[in-house]
Amino acid sequence: AIVENCILNCLKAIEGVSAEIIVVNDSKSHALQLNLKSSFVSVYNNPKSGVASARNFAASKAKGEILLFLDDDMLIFAENIQDTLNLHAQNPNYFLNLNWTYPPELDAKNAKTKFGRYLIHYGFNSLKGWNRNLHWEEDSLFEVNGLTSQYFSCSKHNFEQLRGYDEKFPLA
Repeated sequence: AIVENCILNCLKAIEGVSAEIIVVNDSKSHALQLNLKSSFVSVYNNPKSGVASARNFAASKAKGEILLFLDDDMLIFAENIQDTLNLHAQNPNYFLNLNWTYPPELDAKNAKTKFGRYLIHYGFNSLKGWNRNLHWEEDSLFEVNGLTSQYFSCSKHNFEQLRGYDEKFPLA
């Protein structure tokens, strides 16, 4: 249900944009059953194992010039897609993370659980929170020493030049 919601949200976000959605199922024990039909969505099973190989496999199938890697529990909007495309048009060699935040409904649910309160307390309900030791600049680009893959984009050319994700790190 989570991945299907993510895909439906992505389909809305890419309306009017030349884009494709590639889903790679990394589970060896569960088939991915989606109740949607769209010519914009392709679903594959990962021939290897691990998120790094799944993302590399997806990149190998991609036809577009810009790759956007998205975790299956992220919800994006058309503005996110436009911001990403605009940033890459202005900075074609950049590798980009957009800040993400939990929506208020999720924070409200999290506030009712011990683990959820832990996430909120330490700021793990946003990318900014995960990078709290970093000099954070709102509404501007800035350089960091690492990237996360919840919402990560780059040109396909640069991704291939760097040979993709290091598959020795199957869980990262």
